[in-house]
Amino acid sequence: MAVATSIVVLKVLSLFTDRSYLRIEGEGFRLRRGNREEFFPWVDVAGFRVGKYGSKRVVCFDYSSAARHKYPARSLPEGYAEGDERIVDDYRLEPDALADILNRSRVEGMGSAQVASAR
Repeated sequence: MAVATSIVVLKVLSLFTDRSYLRIEGEGFRLRRGNREEFFPWVDVAGFRVGKYGSKRVVCFDYSSAARHKYPARSLPEGYAEGDERIVDDYRLEPDALADILNRSRVEGMGSAQVASAR
């Protein structure tokens, strides 16, 4: 009975702690999806754009050519978003607006000279 109660308590707690978020920082951005948090340095990202994930419009991004070896390849069924990664949560923004914010933050974080060389 105690084990079952503990499992229920943990499940309820996970509803409050398994929140996704996107945090823009000076050197890159931090993305939490489910219980996994990842940090993506701006130099590892080639750019952001809007694509499709099923029927939903989402922000997609590719890794820079210099950083491809650092990240595992992920495959999706045909018809799903192109790009190495997808940000499927919209954080209450239109995908176009979110992609624009991320692209501007990337340019500011890297400096305009480095942006061209990171592609």
